[in-house]
Amino acid sequence: MRKSGPMPEEYRVKPLSGHLHGLKQANLKINREQVRMLFSVYNDRIVILHVFKKTSPQIEKRGYEKALDRKKQVEELMRGGNELPTIH
Repeated sequence: MRKSGPMPEEYRVKPLSGHLHGLKQANLKINREQVRMLFSVYNDRIVILHVFKKTSPQIEKRGYEKALDRKKQVEELMRGGNELPTIH
């Protein structure tokens, strides 16, 4: 993603519906398991908000909720003018 931007052709990336407020989703396959990565793009930054293994609709719903909560936190940090911390 660093080289080809937020919508690389080698991954299936799609913008999610309006009620998810601009989240984008990349579907990856790691060790024969489906993994979803939720992220958002801010100018020249790609912020990964949540990564989860695709299993059930309940886990997906919780994943989207976590990503939206984290998106709010990131936007508050950015509004304050602070540099985004790297979270490991």
